[in-house]
Amino acid sequence: MKLYALLPSPNTFKVVALAHHLGLDLEVINMDLNAGAHKAPEYLAKNPNGLMPTLEDGDFFLWESNAILMYLAMKKPESGLWPGETQSQAKVQQWLNWSVCHWGPALRPFIYERIVKARFGMGPADEAEISKATDAFPKVADVLETHLSNQQFLVGQQVTIADFAVAAAAPYLAMAGVPLDNYPQIKAYALRITSTEPWMKALAPLDAMK
Repeated sequence: MKLYALLPSPNTFKVVALAHHLGLDLEVINMDLNAGAHKAPEYLAKNPNGLMPTLEDGDFFLWESNAILMYLAMKKPESGLWPGETQSQAKVQQWLNWSVCHWGPALRPFIYERIVKARFGMGPADEAEISKATDAFPKVADVLETHLSNQQFLVGQQVTIADFAVAAAAPYLAMAGVPLDNYPQIKAYALRITSTEPWMKALAPLDAMK
């Protein structure tokens, strides 16, 4: 299998970490955005959105990172990363959707203003946007903090693909100055998930780029 990816992207981290966790052979192809690789006709034939990551498995192509997580987990159902029981599957889907609709948007302004802009020479962080994001953050973070006060993982007693999705941006939380001082459960959870060997392997290219 091949993964067309942007190496610094959390959506890449979580897919590559899951592949390592499952012991799947995955070739990661870093897309050169400066060269317009994501706009090339041959890539748009694989993913018409022109975004990353995109999974290639033979003649099958799949985009949207959470869908890729589910596809990979289903290759090894014995792992339990995609539960076999209906209600647990629904809960995993709940957190996958929450990560896209709530958690990701809550983190994005901090990461964009403080990391992406600096990396690509896009000027200083917009403090008004950061202030707005800081005010809105507790509404979302309180949900996760409360849930994690009762359990180590999002669904059941073991890691699932929901944890890979929600923890995806964890490597950037401190660097982006996400206001987590009042959220010890989230900080512990992020470390618990991303300090495992599969995550360390997935994050190795990020360390090399620093």
